[in-house]
Amino acid sequence: MNNRKKLHTSRLVVITGVTGKLGEAYLRSLVRYRNLSCIGVARHNLPNSKRARYLYANLLNKPQVRKAVNSLDLRGFEEVILIHPVGMFKFEMFGFQGIDKNKDGIDDEVFASNVLTFLHIFKALKQKVEKTKGLRFTVCAFGSISDKYSIPFWKSYTKSKDFLREVIKSAALNDKRKLTRGIFVNVSTTDTGNERNLRPHANRKYWLKPEEIVKTSLPLILKKKDIWNELNIHKPNPNFDPTWYTNHENVLKRWEMQMGERKTLHERQ
Repeated sequence: MNNRKKLHTSRLVVITGVTGKLGEAYLRSLVRYRNLSCIGVARHNLPNSKRARYLYANLLNKPQVRKAVNSLDLRGFEEVILIHPVGMFKFEMFGFQGIDKNKDGIDDEVFASNVLTFLHIFKALKQKVEKTKGLRFTVCAFGSISDKYSIPFWKSYTKSKDFLREVIKSAALNDKRKLTRGIFVNVSTTDTGNERNLRPHANRKYWLKPEEIVKTSLPLILKKKDIWNELNIHKPNPNFDPTWYTNHENVLKRWEMQMGERKTLHERQ
């Protein structure tokens, strides 16, 4: 196609959560690149096209994920890129109330959605990539700019993202072959249908669009430099005050106002 951008190498990009707004935005952008093959991972059947193919697997089902990954043919590629924008968020208004079988202080459902989904496909892909001599592996996942503030109303989400961040960083820095790159993208509030449902009374003027995240992060994802990178993406608000995060009482008041009647645990993916 004449409007496709040109890359200098042959790469395979695997994008999870392509039925979500961010995963869909990455897929829609990346299929425009020449010499770049795209595979979306979804739980439900989607029509294949000349621009993208799909793998079908529930990312929480480890054997199912491994079987799907093993069906991939990596011959002819120089790099495999995994982009993982999957992860549930829960607003824990009344403190931690979820199931925590291993007593790590993290809601098991939030951890599974954010971390286990990643580990299942990451480990399966990594094992397959390592069987091909010289094949590079780039891994990208996402967190929140608020992670560093340890806000008590979404501790499970923050702890899950901190765990995920360290897994990817360690994989990149400890690869003796120097063939693994890790990228972690921290974003501010992103305008998705789920976020609008959770906070219907919020001012969305400074919320990120999924397309803005894609546009800002892709140059870093696609370049072949730097073993490890962490990127913060937000839409600058001239009225921003750091106490929006550090004053937890005001955080709760603001979220109560934005949520209105929806003062319950909320999940998003």
